Amino acid sequence: MTKLTTLLLPVFLVSTSLSAETLLNQPLVSVDGRTSHTTNGTNGLQVWERFSLPQSAHINSLTFVGAFIDIGTPGNNPVLPAGNTWNFQLASDNSGNPGTVTASQSLAFNDVQQTYLGTASLSGQTVYFFNFSADLLTPFLVNAGETTWLSILVQADNLDPRFAWISGSGGDGVSKQISLGSGNIFTYTDRALTLDGSNVPEPGTLVLLSAGALLIGAFRRR
Repeated sequence: MTKLTTLLLPVFLVSTSLSAETLLNQPLVSVDGRTSHTTNGTNGLQVWERFSLPQSAHINSLTFVGAFIDIGTPGNNPVLPAGNTWNFQLASDNSGNPGTVTASQSLAFNDVQQTYLGTASLSGQTVYFFNFSADLLTPFLVNAGETTWLSILVQADNLDPRFAWISGSGGDGVSKQISLGSGNIFTYTDRALTLDGSNVPEPGTLVLLSAGALLIGAFRRR
């Protein structure tokens, strides 16, 4: 029994290291909201957050801080979140800007959980702040060391009230906001974002897991 335990120990250690974990954490630090909201995909603004991961991983869920604000009729503020869908996209890097979209997924608006955080001032208006949490139906794969862009965009019938993604810290200090009508690009700081998921085993780890499985099979046959 002692020999069996010793041989299987590396397998157990590797298995626990593959469980869900926080891949990226950029906590809320200030009240700097950037609109990421559209009605038909050709008007409005879209925000992209730039990041990279040290190890290849699958993103299973996202948590981010945002607010909804009525720019057209300020007297309506503070307003509650409203929209049709949340659109999540990954894109490759193109000379420091979001490039080709490599993955895309939409969730019904009410399928993203909302947690009220409190009120704050945004663009001179009092707004409600929320923590939003989304579980992806299909995980997003991010390759180790690759510069990757993540967009969170609300699709709605109207431009107001519009979603604003609040700033965070702890990343590489860069996010982009693109005008869907003109294509103009504006540069800002990190957005408040947490990515959870699981790391993809390195080739050496896969070999270790396979060897462990073979050992288990050999002892069972004995």
